[in-house]
Amino acid sequence: MNTLSLLPVPSDLLFRPKLAGVVQHAGVYLGGGRVIENTPETGERLAALSEFAAGNPVRMERASQPLTAVLARAQRVLTVPKPWDAVSRNCEHTAYEVATGEARSPQLALILVLLALAGIILVANRD
Repeated sequence: MNTLSLLPVPSDLLFRPKLAGVVQHAGVYLGGGRVIENTPETGERLAALSEFAAGNPVRMERASQPLTAVLARAQRVLTVPKPWDAVSRNCEHTAYEVATGEARSPQLALILVLLALAGIILVANRD
């Protein structure tokens, strides 16, 4: 069963639910049914679109970068693939580096902000 309502185009950022929908797994569609992703089990690699989706709905974001730049960055990443690391090289770091040229993880940034706020609240409520 195809869980995509529309087919992605090369350079699209792809997202699917992970950990019961608490977080999103990210990758970049490269065409030919292939997605570049980064997982704890495999590190950075090419996967089939169906494997990336893992039976879940996939959300797509159109890339604003030229396809040639996205493919060149994907080739660089795959030439020397890095292992997955929750803080410094998770799936979003890989996907955003390939799609935009900037390795970043918005979900990680949000989690860190929430943890900092929780810490501030805990400290403020200690009397």
